[in-house]
Amino acid sequence: MNKYTIRINENEFFTAANEEILKVVSKSISFAISKTRPTFVKEIKNALRQDIVYLELSNKIDGILYYDVGLANAGQVAEQIVELVSNSIQLRKLPAIRGDLGGIGLTVLKDGLQPILSLPMGSYQSKGGKVDWLDWLLTAGTSEVISGYRVMYGFFDTSRTGQAIMVKSKTKGFSIDPDYAGTENDNWITRSLKRVEGNISNLFQKVIKEYINT
Repeated sequence: MNKYTIRINENEFFTAANEEILKVVSKSISFAISKTRPTFVKEIKNALRQDIVYLELSNKIDGILYYDVGLANAGQVAEQIVELVSNSIQLRKLPAIRGDLGGIGLTVLKDGLQPILSLPMGSYQSKGGKVDWLDWLLTAGTSEVISGYRVMYGFFDTSRTGQAIMVKSKTKGFSIDPDYAGTENDNWITRSLKRVEGNISNLFQKVIKEYINT
């Protein structure tokens, strides 16, 4: 009687196995994106709203930023920013490349800060000229933005917020306080995003594991 021997080609086996693994991972990533995006948006909104910049612009806690900005409805702008940032969130599936099985790409504000800086209430006209307060807050850091003037705090009938006015200064001009100041790459928005990075990464991993194990 004839005897037959069947051997499994190692390369062919691992190639086929790898293809199946990639299919499972790809499906799990797509599932994770659809399931986690609402949670991610919520996390981002909470982080933005819990930041001291948002709280002071909204006059929910006492601080000088609200008065420095000099805009009574600055809180409305702060909320518009929260919505702009959260609505701009894009999650996409990254293809597998040599050395990994793929992943998830995240884009926030793909057009940069311009949509935010273009908000109608992000600047206003005062007696002394145009006040680009939102641009100063998010991009100017602590550099001087108004020379020859400083903010005086107190109760003033002519003040837009009721408790601060600009007065001439012989020593230094006005700049955003270091506690709130931001640059294009390090501001209220970017700092809020960094605070939730770990939570989001853990959430993605948890959802993918649950999908694979079901």
